[in-house]
Amino acid sequence: APAGATLTLDGVRLGRGGAWRSDSVPPGRHVVAATLPAEAGCPTATVTEALTLAAGDRRAVRLRPVACGRLALDVAPVPARYALVRVDGGASREGALPLAAPLLLPEGRYRLRIEARYCAPFDDDVTVAAGGQQRERIRLLCN
Repeated sequence: APAGATLTLDGVRLGRGGAWRSDSVPPGRHVVAATLPAEAGCPTATVTEALTLAAGDRRAVRLRPVACGRLALDVAPVPARYALVRVDGGASREGALPLAAPLLLPEGRYRLRIEARYCAPFDDDVTVAAGGQQRERIRLLCN
């Protein structure tokens, strides 16, 4: 897990991220989790994995939570539509513009596409930083 993440085993805090090892986890079903400090509602700040251990089992678990940031889209003309696709192949998102509030997204690079009737589509890469807010002001070229 990342260095800033809090690690838990069956809901009990183990400490901060990095490598954690123990030879005293009893056999049975367990849930391990890593949580990064993030804004409420960040869907990727906590990653969990359930596992079942038999006596003497050794198991490596890699948890990679991702903190979130906000993306504000100031687009004209509206109405318009947006599509965001993570450059690293992660989840995509699309919807109508204008937005009621900035989007809460996992940090990373995204391909942004905006389309509106009678306008040339807009395509560009945007970067969302953890804990920050990126504002994109976009003016479409229209007939």
